[in-house]
Amino acid sequence: MKISNKIIALIYSSFVFFIVTIFWFDDVVLILMSNLIVFYIILLMIFFVFRKQDEKLNILKRKIEDLTSGKVDKKLEVHGQDEISKLAESINKLMINIKSKATSSASKNKEIEAAKVDFVSLASHQLRTPLSIIKWYIDYIVSGDAGELKGDQLKFLRETYKANERMIELVNSLLIVSRIDLGTFSIEPKMTNITSIADEIIKKFKKEIDSKGITVSRDYGKLPKLNVDPSLMKLVFENLISNSVKYTPDNEIIKISIKKEKKDVLIKVSDRGCGIPEEQQPKIFTKLFRADNVKKIESVGTGLGLYIIKAIIEKSGGDVWFESPSKELFEKENINPANKGTTVFIKIPLEGMKKKGGTKSLSV
Repeated sequence: MKISNKIIALIYSSFVFFIVTIFWFDDVVLILMSNLIVFYIILLMIFFVFRKQDEKLNILKRKIEDLTSGKVDKKLEVHGQDEISKLAESINKLMINIKSKATSSASKNKEIEAAKVDFVSLASHQLRTPLSIIKWYIDYIVSGDAGELKGDQLKFLRETYKANERMIELVNSLLIVSRIDLGTFSIEPKMTNITSIADEIIKKFKKEIDSKGITVSRDYGKLPKLNVDPSLMKLVFENLISNSVKYTPDNEIIKISIKKEKKDVLIKVSDRGCGIPEEQQPKIFTKLFRADNVKKIESVGTGLGLYIIKAIIEKSGGDVWFESPSKELFEKENINPANKGTTVFIKIPLEGMKKKGGTKSLSV
């Protein structure tokens, strides 16, 4: 029954009672007293009607506030046949409709995202073969096996070779990222000496390190072998050291520290490079992001290295973060940080990485 109908019914009932008492009682005082009692009873009943409706309105108000903040999971429990109860029923139907559309939209977004990742994975895989063939032919021509090169031909081919190498690096990075996004990569831990992996990657970049006159300082503690995936650790060190070498000025220093810290192994890679602008630091681990200052130093780059590191470490049960300016190389040595520098920290549990099944390895 409508609230207005309930109140009208109570008022009519009191009026009918007043008429009845006039004919029923002869004593005026008795008529007045009985009608006064009924009047107060009806007022009390009206009060309780409004109080109940006020409680329902407060419930509706809170639910509408939840709706505006995006909470549509909890059903509104209001019973009755009055206007407020019917309004509550309509809000419940609205919430079901919103939730259904949101679920459908989220499902479609996931399908679109999966399709994009699948495309990147397929395209990257298909591009690797022709790029490798181009690399082989350029290498064959530059070596002189296809005949003598004249004038600027050698110079142009070497530039082409470098550009092709950058393309191969980008394709490999995209292939790794697509496997990370699809969640199809495996983690196969085995007992590994991670300092040996670090040294192996330093040796890989020896040519670039020597050409810039960079000093690599190694600070390794006594560590047991860790149960980690060696191919993933190679990817981590490769991206870390590659960035440091690329953005460290000539004749400067890179420091690599690997030590036990309580129940973890803490890896620190520090440089005296250009650092990361404070306003851009929140984006540093996102895909394809490169800070404005590094673009001036190195115009080409994938912007995927730190994203790959973060994904590998976090999915393996570890943690990764950074510090810029780098206190590791500047404040500890009382050097004025003309170049801000960066330190990337990686923490891996002593118990090692968590095993994860998958259809692909991240090594490409």
